[in-house]
Amino acid sequence: IQFSGKDLLDLGCGFGGYSKAFVDMGAKVVGLDLAPFNKHGEILMVSGDALILPFNDNSFDIVICCKFN
Repeated sequence: IQFSGKDLLDLGCGFGGYSKAFVDMGAKVVGLDLAPFNKHGEILMVSGDALILPFNDNSFDIVICCKFN
């Protein structure tokens, strides 16, 4: 998958580890979490619920949701 130049939403981004990896691959990333922790300046972190998204339809090229165990 090509990430460069893509708008990507990371649902449940937490500390933004995956978000940062996608930024490093060239994506423009928005991270959404109930309590986001912004330690990466190039990622827009948004507080919100994944079931009630605060974005217009078709706002992103890619949406991801990763879970740590």
